[in-house]
Amino acid sequence: YNVKLLGATNSVTNSVTFANTGALTLGDSSSDTFTFSGGITATAPSSVTLAGAFNSGGVVNIGDSNTGITLADNTSITSASANTAITLGGVVTGASNTLSLDAGTSTITFGSTASGLGNTSLTANEVNLSGGFSGSGTLSIIPKTSSLGVYLGSSDNSNAAVMNLTATELGYLA
Repeated sequence: YNVKLLGATNSVTNSVTFANTGALTLGDSSSDTFTFSGGITATAPSSVTLAGAFNSGGVVNIGDSNTGITLADNTSITSASANTAITLGGVVTGASNTLSLDAGTSTITFGSTASGLGNTSLTANEVNLSGGFSGSGTLSIIPKTSSLGVYLGSSDNSNAAVMNLTATELGYLA
């Protein structure tokens, strides 16, 4: 079955897992707001469509190898208040929409490719890319901890004292 949450203001206190295997749509306008106080997991749906501002007090895990993610409008996701990870595990299709992710001092992970993005801002102490990453806007990758060093072209992500963008990850940027 499909699930759509399209209200202008939406709030859920507990951790949410969307277990439906049909399409999941969260928002249809950049002005929609969602608060998931306990975090959100959406890896079972056949596809996920996002639009609006998402605030999470826990881990955000959306999409996987079988669950693509489409941005229907400008989208922001933050878990910065809890410093928890944000994972967009499926193929992300931006349709020239803006994407802003803020995981606080935690990690942002893209589990697959991301394309067609508009202006994109990634704020976290680590950003991991797993495939091609492209768009028509600007890309900002910002460590949450301003004193954190940034290593470009590292051989791996093992140094937790800095934000690492490996040579492979840099190669994914188009």
